[in-house]
Amino acid sequence: MRTIRIENIEDGKPKQEIIFDMQPDHMERKLSGSISRELNCADSLSFDIYPDNPGYDMLSPCLTKIWCVDTPEIEFLGRVLKAVPLMDNTGAIYKQVTCEGYLAYLQDSSTELEAFDMSPVELAKELIDRHNSNVPEHQFVIEFDATVTDTQKAELSTSGGTTFDELSALISKYGWEISVSYKMDLVEGKALFDKLTVSKKIGKICGDSVIEIGYNLLSYSCEQDMSTLCTRILPLGQKIYTDEDNLERVSIAGVNGENKYLSKNEDVYGVIQRTVLYEDINDPTELLKEAQKYIDIYSVPYSSYTISAIDPHNLNGNNDLHRIGAGQVYFVNRNHNRHFRSLRI
Repeated sequence: MRTIRIENIEDGKPKQEIIFDMQPDHMERKLSGSISRELNCADSLSFDIYPDNPGYDMLSPCLTKIWCVDTPEIEFLGRVLKAVPLMDNTGAIYKQVTCEGYLAYLQDSSTELEAFDMSPVELAKELIDRHNSNVPEHQFVIEFDATVTDTQKAELSTSGGTTFDELSALISKYGWEISVSYKMDLVEGKALFDKLTVSKKIGKICGDSVIEIGYNLLSYSCEQDMSTLCTRILPLGQKIYTDEDNLERVSIAGVNGENKYLSKNEDVYGVIQRTVLYEDINDPTELLKEAQKYIDIYSVPYSSYTISAIDPHNLNGNNDLHRIGAGQVYFVNRNHNRHFRSLRI
């Protein structure tokens, strides 16, 4: 059974209220809304709430905690970001509420302009430790699974951005993916953060959770992003320190037929060149491997899919089916045929 609770601190004590439940006689606790999930981003919960709801006047941006539980799964944990009072053309008064997931608390701490001589994994842990020191009320635990092997020391730095921004930069650079897990405090009856897990690829193929038009697919769109397209890469590794004025860097020329560039799909899209720095690589062969990975990914346009669907377990009551979530792979049929496409959401 799904419930949504909020919590404020009043006179130093937590005060909770249920703003949504499934009881048929609790019409004042009915909301219309949705949860949005995007890979490596904070979740978002949005809904409309009306004055007869017992939590209507309790929604304070950045102060009110909120969590959604569909027993036994915690679907959302975070805070209220906006609660905008509105009136529609029928005279109905309500608030349009937007909430951000727990990962957004990493926006509450910042970094300094600082250089680090440590591995990417060590830097990520250092960022979390510093956040925990500065924002003790919203602690994080970070873990790396066996697929993450970025443990070699490198010349790394932070640019003064928020902890979330600096962690996102590491995630993007090293091809990491993150997932957030939660747990229930059965004594106080509220959801708590459990841990932040870093992997090279989260999720799995959910072959039993089909998304299909006429069944549970509500809307579908696909947009190609050409801004990341690259058909020729100039990869550059660490600086070669012969003297202070020498700006030469490690290149792939010696292991790539004296060609310092790597190309793919130039015959399709023309020459779109990018220079990519790999500050932590001093071996030309390793640099070539990383450049090959880059060109394989970015030599084709990035396709972004937006899907609105109903969880299959909500349609047939089978809780063994995988719920729809970011990072999972689903078989999607957007036409009136039996041709399914494998999409990672």
